[in-house]
Amino acid sequence: MSKDGLGMKLLSRNHDGCTFLIGKKARRILLELLQRYPVTTDSYQGERSTALNILPDGEEQLLAEALTQARQQIRLELKNILRNEDSWAEDPRGVRLLLTPDQLEIMLQILNDVRVGSWMRLGCPADIELMTGVQLSEATIELTWAINMATWFQVGFLKAQQPG
Repeated sequence: MSKDGLGMKLLSRNHDGCTFLIGKKARRILLELLQRYPVTTDSYQGERSTALNILPDGEEQLLAEALTQARQQIRLELKNILRNEDSWAEDPRGVRLLLTPDQLEIMLQILNDVRVGSWMRLGCPADIELMTGVQLSEATIELTWAINMATWFQVGFLKAQQPG
């Protein structure tokens, strides 16, 4: 764990879930990212499916309704994670976060939505490092920050799912 409180470390993993030690700054960042959900829009999925010609005519509405229901369920699950006192245990080094396998999957879905949605709002740059064609502003800095931080947490959570 880094001294600046920006670390995240897997403490344990078993069939009940994973326990992470998250630094105090990292906890604030994670909570900020989770509050942004959802960043992608229903129209994006419909437009993308239409552009790729993968939906029969008239099925966009059905997809939009299913996505809305899925987002509502994810929001409900997120509220349960955030309110569950057993999931968040204070630690002198930060907080211990206990996530069941289902909760870990929800966190990954939310972080992916924040990452992809922020990238879309930047105009889908081909190279996020170079950001060619993107005007530098407070908004682009914030979106780039969200992409990088969501990616950082996703990698940490994904590593916890790996065997061994």
